[in-house]
Amino acid sequence: MGDGRSFKCSKCGNSYSARWGIGYLYPVTHSEEIQKIKDGEYGQEWKDLYHSAEHVEVDTEDHVYLCGKCGCWTVEPGLSLYVPNYADEPLTEQQDVQADEKLQGDDWSFPDNLVGCRVLRERVHKCTACGEVMHVATKEEIQHLRCPECGGDPEDGTGDRILWD
Repeated sequence: MGDGRSFKCSKCGNSYSARWGIGYLYPVTHSEEIQKIKDGEYGQEWKDLYHSAEHVEVDTEDHVYLCGKCGCWTVEPGLSLYVPNYADEPLTEQQDVQADEKLQGDDWSFPDNLVGCRVLRERVHKCTACGEVMHVATKEEIQHLRCPECGGDPEDGTGDRILWD
């Protein structure tokens, strides 16, 4: 299930929201993001890294990214690449069977499959306004996301929770 917050700007009155997580269409969006990587839409490095090891998994869950310099924010898929912890070692027969079942099962693409994996390469998200590196917003930071139209603070009492899918 996805999560989110809805706000009203204290400066311009604009209503806006941020939504992150996964929804029922996650398997579809997961496949679409992997296809973008394979097609090179995220650059040749990401394409090469995706093909550099067996069983590479991608964090395609949406996260809120916040710029610590200018306060701009965005919601984007994580896109960091992961490999199983055993990726540098030959697979045991049991691990090989488990990996095949994971790839053929209905639940292979859900984020809990990143458990037991390590980061192959972390995706760096840059602010489109100032070019600085963004970070995943904390729960506290999310409650104070500025208006994307004018940069105003949210009105007190807004920030209602949204549960989607």
